[in-house]
Amino acid sequence: MNVPLTWHFSVFDPGGPTAKQSGIANGSFTKTAYRNGVVTALTVTVAEVGSTGEYIASATFATTGVWKVEIVPPDGSQITYEDIEVLDLPAGVSASLTPEAAAILLAMGGRAL
Repeated sequence: MNVPLTWHFSVFDPGGPTAKQSGIANGSFTKTAYRNGVVTALTVTVAEVGSTGEYIASATFATTGVWKVEIVPPDGSQITYEDIEVLDLPAGVSASLTPEAAAILLAMGGRAL
C-alpha cells in the first residue's frame, strides 16, 4: 500500500497565543499514531519550514484503516492531530479531486497522483 502523506501545522508559544515557537527539532516532539483506535507503530517526521514556527509532518501509511496521528511539542502546550483514512480501492476504481481540493492539497505540500 505505502501511502505517503504530508500535512502542515503551527506551534504557538503558550505565553503569547499569537507568537509561534521556532527551532523545535524532530526528536523533541512526542508522536503517537493510532490505527482503528489502537496505538500503532508509525514513523512520523517533523521538519520546520525555515525558522517560522510552521512545521510539516510526514508519514507513510502501509495499511488501510482509520488513523489518528498526535504530535505534541516538548512543553506539552498543545496537541496537533490529523485524522486520516487510508482506503484500498479495487482495481479499475480511481478517486478524483475537484480543482479546488487539488489546489488545497498541493498548497499544503501534498502530492497529486
